[in-house]
Amino acid sequence: MNAGSVPEAKLLLPGLRVLDLSGNLAGIYAGRLLVDSGAEVSRPADLLVELGDPGTGRNPAVELDLLALMQRGVHKVALDDLEGMLDIVDLVIESDAMDLDRSSLLARRPDLVLVTITDFGLTGPLGGQRSGSALRQAISGSTYWRGMPDAAPVMAGGEVEQFFAGTYAMAVALASLRRAREIGVGDHLDVSVTEAANLGLTTFGATHASLSGALGTKFPSRSVQVPAVEQTSDGWVGLCAISARQRQDLMCIIGRPDLADAEEIAYSGAAAPNTGAMREALQEWAADMTTETVADLASAIRVPVSPIGTGATLIENEQLKSREFFHLEADGALGVAPAFRFRAAPVQAKAGVVGTPTANRPLDGWKVVDLTAWWAGPVSTQVLAMLGADVVKVESGAKPDGMRLSFVDDPTRERWWEFGPVYYAVNTDKRGVAIDLTTERGKELLTEMVLQADLLVENFTPRVLESLGLDWDRIHAQNPGLVTVRMAAFGHDGPWRDRTGFAQTIEQASGLAWTTGHPDGPPLSPRGVCDPLAGLHAAFAATAAVLHRESTGKGGTVELSMLETAVHATIGQVLSHRRTGEAPQRLGNGAAGGILQNVYRASGADAWVALSAVEADHWREMVRLVDLTALIDGDWGDQNRREAHREEIERAMTKWIGQESAENVRDALCRVGIPAAVVLGAGEVPAHEQFVHRKFFETIEHRIAGTHPVPGPPIRSSTRTHGWLGTPAPVLGEHTDEVLRDWLDLDPKQTAALRMEGVTADAPHTLTKGS
Repeated sequence: MNAGSVPEAKLLLPGLRVLDLSGNLAGIYAGRLLVDSGAEVSRPADLLVELGDPGTGRNPAVELDLLALMQRGVHKVALDDLEGMLDIVDLVIESDAMDLDRSSLLARRPDLVLVTITDFGLTGPLGGQRSGSALRQAISGSTYWRGMPDAAPVMAGGEVEQFFAGTYAMAVALASLRRAREIGVGDHLDVSVTEAANLGLTTFGATHASLSGALGTKFPSRSVQVPAVEQTSDGWVGLCAISARQRQDLMCIIGRPDLADAEEIAYSGAAAPNTGAMREALQEWAADMTTETVADLASAIRVPVSPIGTGATLIENEQLKSREFFHLEADGALGVAPAFRFRAAPVQAKAGVVGTPTANRPLDGWKVVDLTAWWAGPVSTQVLAMLGADVVKVESGAKPDGMRLSFVDDPTRERWWEFGPVYYAVNTDKRGVAIDLTTERGKELLTEMVLQADLLVENFTPRVLESLGLDWDRIHAQNPGLVTVRMAAFGHDGPWRDRTGFAQTIEQASGLAWTTGHPDGPPLSPRGVCDPLAGLHAAFAATAAVLHRESTGKGGTVELSMLETAVHATIGQVLSHRRTGEAPQRLGNGAAGGILQNVYRASGADAWVALSAVEADHWREMVRLVDLTALIDGDWGDQNRREAHREEIERAMTKWIGQESAENVRDALCRVGIPAAVVLGAGEVPAHEQFVHRKFFETIEHRIAGTHPVPGPPIRSSTRTHGWLGTPAPVLGEHTDEVLRDWLDLDPKQTAALRMEGVTADAPHTLTKGS
């Protein structure tokens, strides 16, 4: 590892003054993003942080290492200095760690952006309450659908929803800061970590349930994807096949061509009678080979693949080493590179704000060319769109966004490609064009649009953008103010640069899969969170880069590796191994350090209850409620005493809960102050009183796919006078003529000629009913 150097990303937010008063991991990570972007972040020296367990095993020494890494570059201040600082800072990040008079502060500082990050948000029946990860994920709909149908559902490990919430908060906060600087209107952003868990960990399960006619049920049912994580002769390897072609090629290479044409391979979400046979065939194929051999064979047919990363292996990962992701600080501590890279354009454009922010739309005036597909890229541009940017999503009739074709339950329906739930949910507020980029005229139109744009976002594999004629030097010479955001699975250099990777691949490579799953079972992919996690980092970086352009006149390129954004969320595992010599292990729904956290089966069909007894008082109430006094004498507030009797306690809890309905158990626990919840299926989540109160789900009316609930951002805003989401995801090619008129001044005759020539389209060329 090399000594760290100052990255160019530090140029983005100089002069931004931030006060961090947070007491949770989400707030600490939000501060880390800002420091890495050049902001001046200050924090009280002795303010405590509740980290949960992001791979640290709740080892106090490892937790201190993680806090030191997260807060490197943060200025420590005395409590006596806070009052004066509140009068001069631009942004305050807080949770419930301090008794802050928010109303008085905002009245005194109407231009201030205040971000409050708590478990459930500040309002609603659960507002202001504390919980653990098991509870947040149970309520969000994340836990129920993960795991084998005949086993207990399992939450995603590593507190990943905290990183998701912190990144989302900062992406929106930067837009609010733009508005505050221009028109003096600040904001109070009330962020819910539980809502972030729904957005990042359910793959829009509620929208999928509604499109499938299953809203109000536990849809989707519990499952483990096929292919998934397989055991090899020397370890574990992760496989991921999203497209029908990938799954068909994989079945052929393992010697099971008889499964290659199965219906469940062709369409995600269809009935899967052969799933068991596929799983067995994959297990048998991988068992006699090394991880490296499986990776080589899968890579050869462009099936996403990765060895399973752990705290013991990440620091030696060849891709991370080649990109110098890890380094040693001057004091010998482990350091990591920022979550993204920035390279400023050598030519300066005219500085100045583009458009005029309004109270509801802080990014008004920004023009964005969206060349993204699937989930990671589209979520970044969705954030920009809902904040007011004019985002134009570019597809083609020959190659529509792959998410249109995924998780579709009825591929025989008329215009079935408009019913993809993830596409439906993550492309709201955009305009859509369909331009054939294999034609010279199509490439010319795209280039003309880019030359008009403030921002270009793409998540192609490396070299694709250049093949479209959009090489960095040429485009920035003609449009020096352009900000380009380039997302790739593993980055644009290094030995893995040309590998294909989806969210599951990144989860497998980064360590997120390693800490997800039951202790006696295989690692499990959390099921998609690395896509939106990377996308939100891209939205944050894109906004920071355009703000930098508005103040300096210099555009530039943001380059982001999905793997590196994910490893920021698993760095606790690396620090744990570095400190103790051991990699953290899977705990199922449990927690280390004497905390009673788990998911228990209640009476009734597939009914489960989650609880998180995180404080000593919770334990004392549990003793009385469940009558555990026979198991242990003495003080139940003693963590070591509780840990020593964990097995007996778990047996007693399992017996007691198994005799009652999930609702009765939840009510009994909550009456005595023990945080508990029924484990919800994603289709049940929109009816939960907390989400209803906060209007988290918004109703979207799509002219083809119908009216369905879509989650908004996990944020309530003091300036937002209506919901966050506006127009539905565009029908393929819906706005082609309109955008070509607005951006390029083409008249109706010209756009009609493009359609006749096949340069533009309003339907896929090869996907017809039943195909």
